[in-house]
Amino acid sequence: MLSACIVSRDSWQIRKKVHRYFPPPADSRGLDGATGLSWRVHILPFLGKSELFQQFKMDEPWDSPANKKLLPKMPDIYNRFSSQLMMPADAPKGMTTMVAPNSDRTILGAPGRVGFGNIIDGSSNTVLLVVVKEPLAVPWTAPQDYKFDPDKPAAGLQFENGKTPVVLCDAFTCFADRENQWLYLFEMNDEEVVQIKN
Repeated sequence: MLSACIVSRDSWQIRKKVHRYFPPPADSRGLDGATGLSWRVHILPFLGKSELFQQFKMDEPWDSPANKKLLPKMPDIYNRFSSQLMMPADAPKGMTTMVAPNSDRTILGAPGRVGFGNIIDGSSNTVLLVVVKEPLAVPWTAPQDYKFDPDKPAAGLQFENGKTPVVLCDAFTCFADRENQWLYLFEMNDEEVVQIKN
C-alpha cells in the first residue's frame, strides 16, 4: 500500500528547485504553448544542469531548429517523478508526464507576474505539480502543461491504486486520493480552501 507521505529523492529535488525559481517568467508558463521555453528548462541550473541550460537559445521558441535538437537530452528526473509512475521505455524521447495544472487561476497558468503571495487559498492547500496519463505527456522543453476540464479536473491524472503523486505549493509531496476536490486544489485564489485527502 502506498504511504500518504512517500517522498522520493527526485520529487524532493524538483520541488525545492521549483521554489527557488519562483516567480517564473511569463513566457515559460504555457500561456500559448508555443513561445518561450518551459519552466522545466528554466530550473535546469538549479538541478546541476547548467551546461545543458546554456545550450538553449532563450530568445527562440522551444521548437526552433536549435532548441528542438535538445529534446532527446531530457534529464532523467523528468522521467522519474515518482518511483511508482514512469514513462514506458518505448515512449517517445523527450516527453514528460510531469506537468503543472494550467488555468488562469493556477500558479503556473495565471497571466501576469505570479508568486507565492498570490496563493490566497494557502500554499499547503494548492497543487503545484501533478503526473498525467501518458497520452497527455508533453515535450519537456515546451511551455505546455495540464489544461484540465474544470468539470472533470482529475480526468487526465495518472492514478495507481486510487492514488496519484502531487507536489503542493508549500513544497510538500504526497500521494493524493482520487476522491479529492481537485478543482479547488488546483486553483490558488478561488477562496475555496480544502485540505488534500491522501
